[in-house]
Amino acid sequence: MASKSKPLPKHTVLTPNVGRDRLIQLVLVSAVLAVILGIVVAQWNSRDPRAWMRSVTLEDVDGEPRILAEWAGRPLLVNFWATWCPPCREEIPLLSAAQDAYAARGLQVVGIALDDVGPVRSFVDQIGINYPSLLGGDTGDTLMHEFGNRGSLPFTVLIDRDGAVHATKLGPFTAAELAFAVDELLAPVAR
Repeated sequence: MASKSKPLPKHTVLTPNVGRDRLIQLVLVSAVLAVILGIVVAQWNSRDPRAWMRSVTLEDVDGEPRILAEWAGRPLLVNFWATWCPPCREEIPLLSAAQDAYAARGLQVVGIALDDVGPVRSFVDQIGINYPSLLGGDTGDTLMHEFGNRGSLPFTVLIDRDGAVHATKLGPFTAAELAFAVDELLAPVAR
């Protein structure tokens, strides 16, 4: 005797397993996002820490373009200053002395003046600054902001050999503070 199947009631609607399909979609989207995130993290971790230096070009007091990457691989003391800033003017002889004292250990002092070329050139000539003096303009102001300063001077950024910010200082250095900061920057790093 053949079994007869019962007809479905008229109100029953057959639908695909929506829960299972939704779960598969969620898993696929999650997998794609994980791959994208992995690529982004890999690119971030493999980036050259000195890459930002290649994007910054400023003119020196003679009008020659200087790219900060020129000093890549060296510890840098980058000082933002202006001729109209009395603490900046007082600090500059200390920075010149640091350039002389620490150059043999690789230190490069770079001044970025947030000022007009005329007063900067006169001041550089008058004082006899022995390190590169660049004209910051809008680029220097933006760079200073990216390092965390919102406009006060003097402002100094110590950058290690790998191009990473080691320390920043708002306000002028004393001789003892400068010696300590530079010695710390130049200290060998245990790897």
